[in-house]
This record gives sequence, C-alpha cells and structure tokens, in this order.
Amino acid sequence: MSLPAIPAAADLAADGRESARRAVPLLLAVTRVECGYCATLKREILRPMIIAGDHPERVLIRELNLDSTSSITGFDGRPASCWSVANGYGALFSPTVLLVGPGGTELTDRIVGLNTPEMYGWYLDRAIETATRVLAVSR
Repeated sequence: MSLPAIPAAADLAADGRESARRAVPLLLAVTRVECGYCATLKREILRPMIIAGDHPERVLIRELNLDSTSSITGFDGRPASCWSVANGYGALFSPTVLLVGPGGTELTDRIVGLNTPEMYGWYLDRAIETATRVLAVSR
C-alpha cells in the first residue's frame, strides 16, 4: 500500500476560502526535496494524520516545497512560487510548519525543525488547537 501524498500548495486563495468555510486553520509544511527531516515529518506525522481521516475536521494540510518550480496562487490571488510564499513568512528553514488563517495570517507560533520526533505530534496537536481557538475568536 502506498502512502498518501501530502497535498501540494497550488491555490492558497482557494485554500483560504475553504479554511474560512470549515472554520479550520491551514497547515503549511515548508519542505525541501533533499531534507531528511522533511521526509520524517511527512512519513511519521502528516501522512498518518491524512490516513486517520480526522484532519479535514481540524486542519487543511498543504506542502510548500521550496524546490518546486511550479507557479501557485498566493493568498492575494496573484501568481507566486512556494519559495516566495515561504520567504514572505521568513520561513526558509526546512521543515517549518506554519498554521495560518484564511488570509494567510499566522495564528500561532511556528514549529521549526524536528528535534524530538517522538514529541512532535503532541506539539503539533497543541499548535492546531491554539490556532483553532485564535481563528474562532477572530471570526
């Protein structure tokens, strides 16, 4: 059985509208192709969230791969690159996980690196809960 892919960021404006409609934060995973920690994040944390099937109720997951040459749509509806979006957040270290609201505003502290894989899921759950509370207050 092949593991599901992490959905690549393609249209952040549409993702923002979906985030608003569902009242859930958007998780942006900033990654690189040749990043072992990024591979661990995807394999051990993000893919299991997708397989479990509860993520659409809690968070929308998108990957911002810094090595991608594809054009995407930014939160403002204009063409962008994954690198330019990540650079706008000052998030060029990989992996970095950002939890943002419908317009792209960060809702909680970002998670940079992957120091403690055995605790990462707990840190991410807390960050998602915090982002969800902040989003609810701002509505």
